Parts: sequence; structure tokens; C-alpha cells
Amino acid sequence: MSNVSTAHSIELFDPKKSKALSGQRLAKIGYKQTAKMTADGITAPKSICVSIPQIQDQEIIANISKILPMIRTALETAQDSMIRSLYESKNSDPTRFSAVLDSEISIDAIAAFNESESTGSRLTKEYLESWFKSNIADHLSILIAEKLGFSDITEDNMVLIDQKVSGFCGVIASLSGGRTVLPANVRSNARKALELHPEADTDDTCKKLISALDRMEKAESDLLMNL
Repeated sequence: MSNVSTAHSIELFDPKKSKALSGQRLAKIGYKQTAKMTADGITAPKSICVSIPQIQDQEIIANISKILPMIRTALETAQDSMIRSLYESKNSDPTRFSAVLDSEISIDAIAAFNESESTGSRLTKEYLESWFKSNIADHLSILIAEKLGFSDITEDNMVLIDQKVSGFCGVIASLSGGRTVLPANVRSNARKALELHPEADTDDTCKKLISALDRMEKAESDLLMNL
């Protein structure tokens, strides 16, 4: 990987070591062995990654006419998500949700919605489950496979791996509850899972979850000292 060359080296993805270079982002291409591939005698490619430059604001502005259709699609997708959120907030009762205001789906509203989603300020159970699957699950699958002694992730051993990953996902999603209290060993495992995130130090959701674990540990420590 290089942060000065216009060519960026492809490397095998390692959840413990692969990180983006300063000022860049880590693009990850992951593969899993499927039942069809196994039946056809095909082995899934190795997962790879590459550190590439972040797209700068001036590049977007300079090419706005080319990417306008993509931006419009992204905005419309965000509006759909916002309408879904509004609908579900009414307990799915159509009689309580009969209209959407322009102000609720405006560009400003979309920006605010996207900010809350990307920073994890809406730490709902559903949000954390989605965030975990996007940022942690693949890394954790590889680590669990190593711990279990699997040299490759196959359709057969993926069942056990998925069960364990789902367990971790449930623990992380439980942190959406403001009063959630986890035992020390569960906190330790949750922290290790969060640290697998390639951008654990900068991802806002990851930092908030680690802070939640820190608060639990401090509260437990304070309680023990006062006994």
C-alpha cells in the first residue's frame, strides 16, 4: 500500500493487521464459500483489501454533472428510509400517519438523518445490528474460524461460525438499551469484537460503544469500592 503512488497495492485481508494509511480509507473485498461453489468444486477467492485515497470534496464538485443521477438516487433512497422511520414511529398505525411534510423529507432533513445514521447517534437495536454486520461480522468470522482451528471458512463450518457471530451481534445490539449491564467476561469479549473494526479509533459508533463498556466497568468498580 502507498500514500504517494497512484498505484495502490492489493493485499490479503487480515482483520488484525489490515488498516488504511493516513488520510486514506480501507476498501475490503470479502468472500465466503457457498454451498453451490462447494458442489461445483470451486474454492472462494481469498479476501483482499487495499488502502486508497478518500474522495475529496473538490473532486465531487468538479464532477457534479457526471454523478448527479447517483446523488439523486442516494437522496431518494434516504427519503424512503426517512418515510419508513416516520411510519414505524407511529406504531405502524395508518390512521396516525396520513401525510408527509416537505420539511420532513427536504435536503436539510436528509442531511440531518444521514448524519444521525452515520455517527450512530440513533443507537437503536436495529441500527446496531446493521452496523455490526457491516463493520464487524466478517472480521469476527475470520477470527472465530482461526480460534476453532478451521483453515478455511466453508459451508459446513459456517453454521457454527454464524451462530457465534450472531451471539456477539446480540450483545452489541443490547447496548442500545441505556440501562444495559453486561457481566465482566461478556464486556471483555464485546470489547475484543469492537477492536476488530479496522477504524475502531475513528468510527463514532465504535467509540460510543466502547465508552458504554467503559461506563459499565467504572460503575461496577465504584459499586465494589462502596461495599
